[in-house]
This record gives sequence, structure tokens and C-alpha cells, in this order.
Amino acid sequence: MIRFLMCLIAVIVFSAPYAFCQPAPETFPISIVVDEYGVGTFTNPIGNLSLTGVLQANPGPGNLPSALTYNLLNPPGLVAGDVLIEEFADFDTLLSDVIRFNPEIPGAYPASLLFYSDNLDGVNAPADTGLPTALYTNVVNIIEIGSEGFNSASYTPLPGQPGYVFDPEGQIQYVMSYTFISDGHTAVPEPTTMLLLGSGLLGLWGARKKFKK
Repeated sequence: MIRFLMCLIAVIVFSAPYAFCQPAPETFPISIVVDEYGVGTFTNPIGNLSLTGVLQANPGPGNLPSALTYNLLNPPGLVAGDVLIEEFADFDTLLSDVIRFNPEIPGAYPASLLFYSDNLDGVNAPADTGLPTALYTNVVNIIEIGSEGFNSASYTPLPGQPGYVFDPEGQIQYVMSYTFISDGHTAVPEPTTMLLLGSGLLGLWGARKKFKK
């Protein structure tokens, strides 16, 4: 018993400094804004880049042959799932849009954000392909706000929720902020030169580590 206690004390004494010396993950905010016309922006502390949505097949559940797809530029780890955007209608809520986060399929499909919008009033934008016939089991509901002509919904995922990005190495803690413009256009700023350089070196999600050296 005495030998066991001595061994336990030794483990605590020698491992404690190592535990206290471990650096805390760096906080790295990312803001992504997309609309139903295929126009978006990606912003991190270094600057911003434009995102372009294209129509392509969706490998996720209830897949449609064509869906407005934004390449998320190689996030280190993306949580898959669906964000359901609801709007108020006659004292009730109505599902109007679905934002889907598809994980990477190595060598075949990049981690992506998909924008589905209902087409009950006709097809007015690339996202108006209709809603998927099936959903991921990982689902979050949010409410659309804003005046007619510029409706949007903001979303900040928690760990495990759709669209949450994590660093498998535990060095960076990403703080994700999404804005989905479901009726209107996204203003696209000029790309930042430093961010363009960073995207060519390490990718937008690792650029901060490169510039801190």
C-alpha cells in the first residue's frame, strides 16, 4: 500500500508541470456569409476572400442532382449536419431554407456548405432547387429575421452542431459565425492580399500559425 501511494505521488508530482505547461488553444474567429445567388465571403483575422457557389450534385442524405454548393476551403475538421431556417407565417413557422454541411470525401468531394431554398414561388435564384427529401440526424433550427427583400439568419454553432469546425491537433479553437442571406445579395469586399498569400501557403484555416512565426 505504501509503495502504491509513493508511486501515485510521484506520478502527480512529475506530470503536473507538464499539464500546466500545455499551451491553451488559440482562438481563431471565422465569419462566413453566403446568399442564395452563389455569392459569399470568408473572413478571418488576416482578411477576407470571396466565395462562389456553384450547382453540383450533393452526396448527402436526400441528395438532389443539383444544389448550390460553396467550397469551404479545406477546414481541418467539419461537423456534418443540417441547419433548418424557418420563417414566421400566419402565427406559425414555415421551413423556407436548409443549410447543409457536408464533410470532405478525400479525393472526391471537398468539405462544403450547401444552400437549399424552397421554390414554391418559382425559381428566382440558383438555390431555388427545392428542399432535400431527407436530412442528417444532426439538425439545428434557427429563425429568419429581417424585412422583405433582405431576410437573413445568423448562426454560431456549438461543439458537435452542424458547421462547427475543430482542429484535430487541438492547437486552434475556431469560433465560427455564419450569416445566411435568404432574400437579398451579399456585398463582396475586395480580397485581402495577405489572406491570398496565406491561402496559397497553408490554407485559410492554418494561415494564422504561418504568420505568427
